[in-house]
Amino acid sequence: MNVMAPGTRLRVPELLRGRGWKAMDLFPEAVKRGHTLGLKTAYRLERGESKGVELSTLDILKDVFGVPLEDLFSEDESR
Repeated sequence: MNVMAPGTRLRVPELLRGRGWKAMDLFPEAVKRGHTLGLKTAYRLERGESKGVELSTLDILKDVFGVPLEDLFSEDESR
C-alpha cells in the first residue's frame, strides 16, 4: 500500500544531500539503529522513488534523519 498522498513527494534525496550521504550511507545508518532496510530500497529512496513506500520505511527514515514525519514530505512541484 502506498502511503503517499496525491501531490506529495518524499524529500529523501534532499535529506541525503544535506548530510553528504548516498544510499550506501543510509543503509548502515538504519542498521546501526536496529532497523532492517533493504539496499535496493535505499537506492530507490535516493532516486526519489516513492511508489510502494510502507509505513515501516517512513518510521526508519524518521529515526535515521531525526526529523518529524511531516519533514519527510513536500509538495510535488512537477504537478
